[in-house]
Amino acid sequence: MRASETPVSQRQNKAKTDVVTAADRTAQRAVADRIKETFPNDTIYGEEGTTATAISETGRTWVIDPIDGTNNHVRGNRRWTTSVACLVNGQVVTAVNILPMMGDTYVATTDGVYRNGEQVSVSDRVDMDCFRVVPTFWWGFERRIEFTAVTKSIIQLFSDMHRIGSTQAALSLLSAGSFEGVITNVMTNPWDTIAGGSVQISMNNEAVCFLSALCPKTHASAEVSTRST
Repeated sequence: MRASETPVSQRQNKAKTDVVTAADRTAQRAVADRIKETFPNDTIYGEEGTTATAISETGRTWVIDPIDGTNNHVRGNRRWTTSVACLVNGQVVTAVNILPMMGDTYVATTDGVYRNGEQVSVSDRVDMDCFRVVPTFWWGFERRIEFTAVTKSIIQLFSDMHRIGSTQAALSLLSAGSFEGVITNVMTNPWDTIAGGSVQISMNNEAVCFLSALCPKTHASAEVSTRST
């Protein structure tokens, strides 16, 4: 399922850097309608408003982020994601991240992670001097000193730093070995990370809400970076 391939002009500011577009709502409605056709009694929990206000601890819940990376989308940047995760009794059983403009679909199952039908794996690098790390989520202006400290630590510890503008895209790329780590200490909403997080859990059981890294050495170093700020 695709949203508009060009930036939409209609948008409503939640905050200066947090926008929602007509395409967000249209995409969520399309995904929810498709799910309801097959699973009419399931709970649907989405970023752009649903009757559910939380993930159900019983039964099946679908968590939707129609466009993760809306700021990328409205600026014509092709790195944005439509994300859907399925949970049973509060536990993720499968998840899909679609990057329609990049032509990539990531599917996480109990058997592993697949990109466009081919199984992928995380980076096997162990030398931190070669690691590429993504700080994700944009700290508000009131927390820019904190963000500066974190990014400084990344630059000092690792080879390179990238910002993607879509957390789900970053986590998907992480699962395929494009990066060695994705880091944040900002509290996230379920739709922001649950599908991408399940990709990482499927890979190595190392992912947590606040920090996702690939190996114990990376994980420990990143924890030091964030805790020192």
